[in-house]
Amino acid sequence: MHPILTLDDLVHALNNSLSVISGHAQHLLTKPAIAGAAREDLMIIHEQAEHAAKLLDLAPRGMGQTRLGAATDGPVAAVPGGTRP
Repeated sequence: MHPILTLDDLVHALNNSLSVISGHAQHLLTKPAIAGAAREDLMIIHEQAEHAAKLLDLAPRGMGQTRLGAATDGPVAAVPGGTRP
């Protein structure tokens, strides 16, 4: 597991998760057996994951090495899990 220590770490971890979500939804959308409400739900999941990734692109770039959790005893989270150690 890679600890999330900086803003760059956080953006990277979130982008990785969003890529998996978006890619899996997109893959499932290629299956003809998935239709109706399930297909619509997958389309929403895919679109929202893509939207969230675009929002992450707006994160300030000059602050990438800013340490997160400076007021705590360690990393904000570890990937996967997302909880304080």
